[in-house]
Amino acid sequence: MAKEVMKTHDIIFANRPYLLAADVISYGSRSISFSPYGSYWRQMRKICTFELLTPKRVESFKAIREGEASKLVKEVGLSEGSSMNLSKMINSFSYGLTSRVAFGGKSTDQEAFIAVMKDVVKAVAGFSLVDLYPIKGLPVLTGLRSKVEKLHQEVDRILEKIVRDHRDTSSETKETNEKAEEDLVDFLLKLQKHNNLEHPLSDNVIKATILVSISNYKSHNFQNSSKYTSSKIKLTHVDFDGCNIFC
Repeated sequence: MAKEVMKTHDIIFANRPYLLAADVISYGSRSISFSPYGSYWRQMRKICTFELLTPKRVESFKAIREGEASKLVKEVGLSEGSSMNLSKMINSFSYGLTSRVAFGGKSTDQEAFIAVMKDVVKAVAGFSLVDLYPIKGLPVLTGLRSKVEKLHQEVDRILEKIVRDHRDTSSETKETNEKAEEDLVDFLLKLQKHNNLEHPLSDNVIKATILVSISNYKSHNFQNSSKYTSSKIKLTHVDFDGCNIFC
């Protein structure tokens, strides 16, 4: 059985099942997490493996990681003797870290982006009758399509502004001959400009890549870490070195 799945029919099992929410939110399954197996998926995997996630590039983010962690520790220290929402602080820390790595800084729509990303994770990870029974018209009757389309519009508004700001900043930097620190968006825009790929990087592909990198990092690491912390202490209110912590 294992041989049949892993070798004989591996291409069939390599694809994720079609999910309506993921398809709409990820710009027609253009993100590496939800795109079907094929030349496009192999190209995006190559970009992520050999360009975006190389040991040298990950090491270059060390100062950012240390800086954000230091801010979190200081924030906890300043809350001595008062109450704090630890889950909210961890979410803010995770957003600050991933946003600086992905697009160089915090978005002006930070609070809106954090809120909509929570809804995105719920929509993509949740159970849906539409995915179980792909009947024509069911997405409209259940209201799922309109819900995820509204989420997509809000996400697209924020990501479009991020991409546009990076493109404008890149043009200004080029005119003044200044060297700026390159982030994920800058690198993807550079690949787009060279236009030497089998599958050109459109703005939607870039936005889908940003979206999945942030959602995966937040949902699988920091949100789980927050839940683990809460379950570990088994309390909703804990006195920790003079601080009242609400998880």
